[in-house]
Amino acid sequence: MSAGLKYPIGLVLPATNYLGMLLQNGAALLFPAWVHLGPRRAGGVEALGQNTLAMAGYALVLVVALVPALALAGGAAWVLWPAAGSWAVVPAGAIGIGAVILESRLLLDRLGRVFERIDITEAGLQRR
Repeated sequence: MSAGLKYPIGLVLPATNYLGMLLQNGAALLFPAWVHLGPRRAGGVEALGQNTLAMAGYALVLVVALVPALALAGGAAWVLWPAAGSWAVVPAGAIGIGAVILESRLLLDRLGRVFERIDITEAGLQRR
């Protein structure tokens, strides 16, 4: 068996990175006070603690978001393994990638509705 088939992680990473990007941007959209824009950034122990909490929260939410996709892919591999052997990882990986893409799409729709609700141009408050 080739190493490419044994460890097909390279096929799963783009979808996982996309989901992670959505989570980080969603956090900035939902918690704008935690995002620092511009050249001035807070320093010191407070900023270190805030960044550590943000990173731990991001990692936890990403793991929780990947659990359904991993469960579907694992279940598909378990069902297909007797018939397909190690080739069962191919359709199982496709199912997992599809689940991550579906989750990403649902998250993107939800974040889009949040953005539309808080968009200043939609509220009629823009400068003239």
